[in-house]
Amino acid sequence: MTVDVELIWGSFYKADRAFYVDLALRAREALPPLFELIARHRIRATWAVVGHLFLERCVAVDGSRHATMPRPAHAWFRDDWYSADPATDERSDPAWYGRSLIERLLAIAPSQEIASHSFSHAIIGEARTSALLADAELAACVALARDLGLTLRSFVFPGNHVGHLERLPAHGFRVFRGRDPVWFNRLSSPWSKVGHFLDDVLAMAPPTVRPVEVCPGLWNLPGSMLYRSMEGPRRAIPLRSRVVKARRGIDRAIRRGEVFHLWFHDVDLVERGDRMLAGLDEILGAAAAARDRGDLRVVPMGEAVPGERRP
Repeated sequence: MTVDVELIWGSFYKADRAFYVDLALRAREALPPLFELIARHRIRATWAVVGHLFLERCVAVDGSRHATMPRPAHAWFRDDWYSADPATDERSDPAWYGRSLIERLLAIAPSQEIASHSFSHAIIGEARTSALLADAELAACVALARDLGLTLRSFVFPGNHVGHLERLPAHGFRVFRGRDPVWFNRLSSPWSKVGHFLDDVLAMAPPTVRPVEVCPGLWNLPGSMLYRSMEGPRRAIPLRSRVVKARRGIDRAIRRGEVFHLWFHDVDLVERGDRMLAGLDEILGAAAAARDRGDLRVVPMGEAVPGERRP
């Protein structure tokens, strides 16, 4: 299971920033109950954390924030990429910083994997993104993790836009989460959204996957199922459909000897959070029961590829 931990960094560039800051603060409040759930079921998960959240604070120098970091050339965002960064600290602006969350993650038993989700949620897989920017985003994350005694091995691309794969091994990464190989991704918009909705409502069995080596020493471990939020029209998808779908993925993984790779974002637990956590409780309980029977290995991304095992 992979959790994308972004807080505000996955949405600061959208309109109505105040709304998304509030959403990020609510996402932050949703994480401790998830930590407790993970610990209770003894699940070892991967937490793909935006690198800026490793910081307890940052400062502006002569009015410039993170001056050494290259700026993305995204056509849809014309401001300076870091212009919204408050350049304060976690206590003042907890939507932008998350050092204490990282420390809580590191205290969970059993041990969890901390992965990278880039430093600033720049869309590395966009065609206009340079290798220079990709290198800087990766290097910043590796350095921040090293300060906490962590070695990063797994990477999740912002927006699931995959690109600059050749840069990952140079920074020590061995595995990334590729796009889910789901049938509706082959459809054009808006039909892909319709297909996704029907796939979820009908609780169709999600794909199970195997890691694929895409270049020497770098493996693609695609996702299997997004545990979708209950925000907006998604409320029409019964919680039971989400749970049944995930359990079918677990059963398929056992039958085929493959990987069921569940994933979601921190903000996906905000809307109707108690119900979303209850659904996860059942899903993780099913995975834990299969693990305890010896039918299933439950491991983080970094241990799901050849040559990597728990130290």
